[in-house]
Amino acid sequence: RLEREGPILWCTIDRPHARNALTPSMYFGIKKAVHLVNADKDLRALILTGTGDVFAPGGDLGGRYEEGDQKVPEGLHYEMLPFVTIRESMAPVISAVNGICQAGGLLIAMMSDIAVVSERATFRVPELLRGIIDATYAATLPVHVGMAQARDLLLSARRIDAAEALAMGLISRVVPHEQLREEALKAA
Repeated sequence: RLEREGPILWCTIDRPHARNALTPSMYFGIKKAVHLVNADKDLRALILTGTGDVFAPGGDLGGRYEEGDQKVPEGLHYEMLPFVTIRESMAPVISAVNGICQAGGLLIAMMSDIAVVSERATFRVPELLRGIIDATYAATLPVHVGMAQARDLLLSARRIDAAEALAMGLISRVVPHEQLREEALKAA
């Protein structure tokens, strides 16, 4: 869901019945939001956030489309993922992490210029539990947290809280939950 607030574009991951699991069209929509903020001279930044107690748990492993989903153009597969697009955005991209953040959701937060994180947020790299190897994590996680921490997160799939994520350098700032929106706007 996109909402404009002055020069800021908010993109809210809003699929509460599936705990904000991202469908292919949602990944494509996030990528499209990044392009939109970069193309509109009146927009200055993009803030990504979730609903309820979930930022994003990653992709819906069933890869389902839902009624009302915008179809991803034919022929797009892996390149529809928004991670590199977020990282290369000329306009700032801020993740306002409101809760559970794992898998593709964690990659979104890591690729953002700034991740402003609720004290209630939790993080996890759960791909191991699904038998999935994610080369993007292998390439980016050590840059954020160092090789030892990256191996621990990748090979244990353990959940960490916001304080531990901050201490290891995975994220840059933790704020009181009630101030998340305000602090994300300040970052933007």
